[in-house]
Amino acid sequence: MDYLRPEANGGTERTVPKIIIHGEHLDPDKPRMGEEIFDEAPASILGAPRNKKHIPNNSIRRKIAIYFTNVYNKPYQHIMKLLPEVMPRWGKSRIVGGGDKVSTLWAQERRTKYRDSSFVRYEVAVDSNPRVRRKTPLVRRICYGELHEILECVIPPSELLGTGMPTRHLLALVSDSGAYMDAALTPTSFTNLSDTTQIIALASVSSVCGRFLYGTNSRRWAIVDRSCELARPIFSVDDDD
Repeated sequence: MDYLRPEANGGTERTVPKIIIHGEHLDPDKPRMGEEIFDEAPASILGAPRNKKHIPNNSIRRKIAIYFTNVYNKPYQHIMKLLPEVMPRWGKSRIVGGGDKVSTLWAQERRTKYRDSSFVRYEVAVDSNPRVRRKTPLVRRICYGELHEILECVIPPSELLGTGMPTRHLLALVSDSGAYMDAALTPTSFTNLSDTTQIIALASVSSVCGRFLYGTNSRRWAIVDRSCELARPIFSVDDDD
């Protein structure tokens, strides 16, 4: 659990407890053995398992290109030419600040003893009126879904993109539940996860959530989102790799 302490202005502030092992204080926001943190994504600490030589299939590459088309506002065909062949794949991610540890479906398929911590809450920006052909103002949407993979994509320097140095992006492959209510505030459920996946920024993933099946005739999944700005419990994954 996170702990709260009073601030001078009468509010509350979350504090992150230190982890003590054999008398040593471990900073939870520092990478441990088998973990890595990148300057381009300081809010995420990546952890093993890791496949350094992973080559995404053509379907995922197309989804990555669509994502970058929206990020850079450049043509899809030009983005495809810039994508590297190899994109390292990571199995876990810790959110700094004492946040949750997320385990991808890929990691859980490798080791059956992992606790299922792949169902996550994430936030994306969507058109406020998608039915209109012209662009409309973007609004924040809260989403829930399954985290399949974490990919490390390094885009080479590009005059087209206006980048003079390689740019590292941490990406998440997710399947959406179709539930867009804030389950931390309102009872929210869904029937099935989408059969398709999409690419989002790993930084969009904010926490791990629970879910349970209920009902008899028309069964649904209830979402357990215990997030809030003041305090929330921490879902973790066993570190025995």
